[in-house]
Amino acid sequence: MVPEGGSKGVFGTNPLAFAWPRRDREPFVFDFATSAIARGDIELHARKQRPIPLGGALDA
Repeated sequence: MVPEGGSKGVFGTNPLAFAWPRRDREPFVFDFATSAIARGDIELHARKQRPIPLGGALDA
C-alpha cells in the first residue's frame, strides 16, 4: 500500500477474514480488504474493461 500523499508502495497489507457459527442462524462472516480497493475488485474491473474508483491505485 502507498501511504497518504505518497507515490510508492511501502506497506504490506493483509485481508482480514473470520467467521463463527450461530445457533439457528446463518454464520456471522467478516471478509474485507485493508486497502482502498481489494485486488479481486481490481481484476473484476479489468475483465469488464471498467476503470477502478479514483484513488484505488497509482498510475505510471
